[in-house]
Amino acid sequence: MSLKKKSFYTTLVFLFFLSGYFLIQRLVDAASLSLLSDVDRWIPLMTEFIWIYHSLPLYILLVMVFMIKRSNVFWRTVVSCLASSAVMFVCFIFLPIEYPRPEVLASDFSSSFLVLTQEVDFAHNTCPSGHVAFAWLMFLSAISTQWIKQEPWMGRVCFLWSLGIIMSTLLLKQHFIADVFAGVILASFSFYCSKFVVPSRELAN
Repeated sequence: MSLKKKSFYTTLVFLFFLSGYFLIQRLVDAASLSLLSDVDRWIPLMTEFIWIYHSLPLYILLVMVFMIKRSNVFWRTVVSCLASSAVMFVCFIFLPIEYPRPEVLASDFSSSFLVLTQEVDFAHNTCPSGHVAFAWLMFLSAISTQWIKQEPWMGRVCFLWSLGIIMSTLLLKQHFIADVFAGVILASFSFYCSKFVVPSRELAN
């Protein structure tokens, strides 16, 4: 597939998720339901992780537009992203869960960026975690590419990038541990099921 076509459909996936996410967040009231565990309380707040947290769009762009070459892998990724988004929207509407975020003082660039993030992104719409689901989907897609098969070290880089984004959701007090597990399960299930929607053979561009 051409870079132009992959960029176009990747942008549509971005717009679909972001429009639905922020629309639901502003129309659906937060619930009192919480998934906070003792382990969640034990995890420290580390504002420096805000940078890798916000590296997700770049990660998605690199994987979907530049790393994926085969059209069937690209469409599996698109289908997985759309299916995961749809499931998240249903959960956000019918089971809104709020994270009791700690107060953050804007004392440096990282903490200021986190404060801004919290002002834009409210404390509900937590389960499953979108950041976790999309980060894990990008890893699953990346290791399905010919590039990773030829350069295995890139697979380890993608795994560490995905892991860093997943950890950042916990260390920034944006998500519960339960949200992380739900995000990984949702991404894995969506990517597995996508093979029944998209043929395994190479599709015409």
